[in-house]
Amino acid sequence: MMFKTKPTVEQLQRNFPAIFSEAPKASTSDKYLYIPTYKLVQGLESQGFEIVGAKTMGSRSADNKAFAKHVVYMTHQSFQQEMKVGQELPMVALTNSHNGLSSFACLS
Repeated sequence: MMFKTKPTVEQLQRNFPAIFSEAPKASTSDKYLYIPTYKLVQGLESQGFEIVGAKTMGSRSADNKAFAKHVVYMTHQSFQQEMKVGQELPMVALTNSHNGLSSFACLS
């Protein structure tokens, strides 16, 4: 889901709870390294990046929703301008999950 306006933290927490997971799912291995997505987002925001979209993969169980694979799309403030047809907006995509089923990735 791409946003037309900057989402509030409350909107993100309500619609994308996995971004704000405080810990990994209890069933993950001791070898699993928990990387909190919201801390990465905060770090990028302090460098001038803003969230422009987010997505959470479907989950069959409500318990898994807080740990599901998710993506946060961010772009730098310096690129925030009126776009014209055919222009491209450089973005960073942070992909993560807290259930041990996929690893953290940052694509640009």
